[in-house]
Amino acid sequence: GACRGAVVPCASRRGGTTNSPSPSVVTIHDSGAATPYPAAIGISGPPGLISRVTVTISNLNHTFPDDIDMLRVGPTGQSVVLLSDAGGGFPVVNATLTFDDQAASQVPDEAQIVSGTFKTTDYETGDVWPAPAPSGPRGIGLAAFNGTSPNGLWSLFVFDDALGAAGRIANGWGLRIT
Repeated sequence: GACRGAVVPCASRRGGTTNSPSPSVVTIHDSGAATPYPAAIGISGPPGLISRVTVTISNLNHTFPDDIDMLRVGPTGQSVVLLSDAGGGFPVVNATLTFDDQAASQVPDEAQIVSGTFKTTDYETGDVWPAPAPSGPRGIGLAAFNGTSPNGLWSLFVFDDALGAAGRIANGWGLRIT
């Protein structure tokens, strides 16, 4: 498969799995939508329907991660909260988070966020992302994308919902689609 869109250099396909990295930095401002908003990956070419999706956030940094809300939106409009109001006030430094429905646990609520593989984590339901993010409803877990086409624009909406802290996703994000 091939990627399309200004923020994506490529997608590779091996054995029924498409890996789509976006090395773009996502700047998480002190309260408000991140830049870019959304961060997007375009995918074209893989045949068939999705049976599994994982999402990796590479080198997350934030002085107060409880402010971070991340929403994943698929090409046919499904949306899933990846991360919302986790990690309390413990600064996160260069953590790489992979979100996978098969993970053993969620990102911690009131403890240090460290690199690892986690289930999608939403400790404060009802968050509202600014337009152009869709308003909902939201799927529970990444299985919400199963049975849909992988082709099209995948968006990551990152929003800081309080004043006093900022951060970034230093090495972008990526998708692994089977």
